[in-house]
Formats: sequence, structure tokens, C-alpha cells
Amino acid sequence: MTYAIEHITRYDFSSAVFLEPHTVRLNPRQDGTTVVLEHTQAVVPAPFARSRALDHHGNVTDRLWFSGTTERLSIRQSLRITSLRDNPFDYIPDPASERLPQLYQGAAATALAPYLATDSVDGLRAFLIPLVGSAVYNDIQTARTTGTIADHGLSCSEFVMLLTQTLSERYEAIVREDGEAWPAEHTLRERAASCRDLTVLFCAACRDLGIASRFVSGYQAGDPDQDQDTRDLHAWAEVYTTDGGWRGFDPTLGLAVADEHIALAAAADPVDAAPVTGSFRGTGARSHLHHEIHLTTNLSS
Repeated sequence: MTYAIEHITRYDFSSAVFLEPHTVRLNPRQDGTTVVLEHTQAVVPAPFARSRALDHHGNVTDRLWFSGTTERLSIRQSLRITSLRDNPFDYIPDPASERLPQLYQGAAATALAPYLATDSVDGLRAFLIPLVGSAVYNDIQTARTTGTIADHGLSCSEFVMLLTQTLSERYEAIVREDGEAWPAEHTLRERAASCRDLTVLFCAACRDLGIASRFVSGYQAGDPDQDQDTRDLHAWAEVYTTDGGWRGFDPTLGLAVADEHIALAAAADPVDAAPVTGSFRGTGARSHLHHEIHLTTNLSS
């Protein structure tokens, strides 16, 4: 699938401010399943210095430095990109590598540690036990604690799809343009949540059962049968499989990710996948975020 994307991010300030260094994570990920055909990005005011680099999660970032004062920061980018993965399950899992908890070995276990880190989440156990059964849940937790192999019959693939569909069915999808993702325990108490909120809960549930998972931000193709003049950035999760590598799952839409998603950044913590981070200085100044995304698909490449 080929996309044409126009994306404007603009911060309007109530008075002139000095912009501190900003990090921009709007470069599409090129991982063998996507090909960037065209990409331009314009920043106003123009930074006096700019550096492109890889962060510790492997995301391409732009670090921007500014001089002087301004009442507006605008980042406008145009993209033409092709997504190649039409089958999210184009690999053959080894039954031994499908066990829960996942048995990541050697260097992989070290590299994946940040994506397995768990915090205590009120209500998570009560949410998971009806999905997997108390005996299976307890078996997995015992295996995680002792480092032994659990033998309960539930595979990683089965659980991840069950979780994806359950969250999509139980929660009303809402749009929250501002604010960080809710903690997992907050989302568990709600009946409506944004895509980033559901993604945080998805990752918490996966990690609790020993599956490495991370937060992804990017673009989503949407429903071609609906008029979607107004778009927002989307969020979904990726889990690490021994045989398939990182694979995406969208708990908002209830599906495995194929060619209808374009990833921009992925991280263990959603803060590290935010499209723009930075601060400003100005007495009493306030900021207002405005964004526009115009996206079309199935273009002639």
C-alpha cells in the first residue's frame, strides 16, 4: 500500500517565547517492510542547528536548536511511502518459542529487558485472570519467578490476539489530543480510552505475562469507506517474538498490524515515542497545540 501524507504540527504561544532544544520523532521507520519514496520537512522558525541521529531505541530523531524569540513553532512534513507487509503472520513459530512466559535467551534477553520491565498495576491481575484462567495465570507467574518452563497450553500468539480483540471490544475509542497516555490502572477503570491509553494497558498486560512489548506511534490508513478529512496520529503496540521479531498489534482496532500502519517511533515508554518533545521560556506564556494530517492511500507508485 502506498501513502501520501501531509502533516502539520503547530504550537501557538500566547506571547513571545524562547524555544529550548526540541527532539522531533517524525521520520518514518524503514525496517525492510516500508520504503520511503519522498520525505520533506520544514520547521518555522528555522533552527540555527539541527542534528539527525538514532536514539537508544533505534528511532531516527531530529534534534533542533533555536535562537531568538517566536510566537509560533511549526513543523510541516510531506511523505510518500510504501508499506510492503500484507501478512502480519508471515513467519512459522517454533512451538517451544511460543510458551508463556517467553524464554528470551542470551543477548536478546539483555536487549529486551526494558520492554519486560513491569510496575505494579492495580486491577491488572483481576483483568487478566478471566482471560487466561487463574491456573494458567498462576503457572506463568511461578515460571517467571523461578525461571522454570510453564506447561499450560496457552501460546503467546493466542494470548496476544485475545488481548488485542478484548481491549478493542470492551473500550470505546476516544480522541484525546492533549496529555500523556494514561497509566494502565487508570484505563482499567474507564470504559473509554484513546489509542495511546489502550496501548499502555496492552503493554502492561503483555509484560505481566513475560512478553516483551513496546509503544509505537505513527500513521494508520483508516477506513477507506469513510470520509476522514480529520486525522490524528495513532498508537499501537509491538511484541517481540523469537521467530518473527517485533510484530504489531492494534488494541484500538482489534487487529494484527500489516500494511495499514506506518511507524514513526517505538519505545518502552510512550514518552520516548512522542512526536515532538521540548520546552520553552517565557513569563506567563501558554502554548496551544494544533495539528492537521491529510492522508491518502493506494496511490500509483
